[in-house]
Amino acid sequence: MTHLNKISVLLLLFIFGNGTAQETSTPSTIQKRSYTTASVGTATSPKIDGVIDEAAWDLVSWTTDYVEFEPDNATAPSEQTKMKILYDD
Repeated sequence: MTHLNKISVLLLLFIFGNGTAQETSTPSTIQKRSYTTASVGTATSPKIDGVIDEAAWDLVSWTTDYVEFEPDNATAPSEQTKMKILYDD
């Protein structure tokens, strides 16, 4: 590969690689989160039916304070969002 071809390839990688990284990466707005979870064991596993009346759901707190990624990055969601994480055997 000639010297001019190497420079052209590096220039293309820089132009296209740099543009892609800027579009997909926003480190100042994305924060890592930690979640609390609990094992419910096999005897107390909740039924996944949209009704949260089993005692197992009381083992952990709701997670809240989510923000949108799309269409409006780092803004409050238009709908209330919350979740719990439980696991069994």
